[in-house]
Amino acid sequence: MKKDYRVGLMVVIGLVLLDQATKWIASATIALGAKHTVIPGLVYFTHHLNDGMAWGLLAGARTFFIAITIAALGLFLYLAKDVDFKTKRLHSYGLALIIAGALGNFIDRIRTGLVVDFIGFVPLDLISGWLSGRVFPSFNVADMALVFGMIFFAIDELFFEPKRKRA
Repeated sequence: MKKDYRVGLMVVIGLVLLDQATKWIASATIALGAKHTVIPGLVYFTHHLNDGMAWGLLAGARTFFIAITIAALGLFLYLAKDVDFKTKRLHSYGLALIIAGALGNFIDRIRTGLVVDFIGFVPLDLISGWLSGRVFPSFNVADMALVFGMIFFAIDELFFEPKRKRA
């Protein structure tokens, strides 16, 4: 039976476009380092450029991030052979989200070497500050896609895949 990848492709394209559009809007409308409250005590928009990963770890390692992203995209595209949005929903949506998130940040790294982050979450800042003395890193749509994609994928692999194998 021929696989239908249209749903996954639409998710990937839609999220990459949303990610790039929101990064462009943030860059065009928010001064670097400024904070604009969206929901008091909960969410703010900011403008941060990151050449590393969370908390600036591995700053300046552009070549490393490009190489690791290419390898990860290769792995997840290979895993996409098992995509089935009817019987393996979490697995399939998880992979689509992971691929979209990786592509969104990859585009930034290729284009400018810097990833635009613009969403801040006050509760995470408070918890992070309490635990590490540092503010939680701001993030973007691609980061959210990666996190939710990994959660969906992990839930599927841990709970639903064993059931499918037994059935």
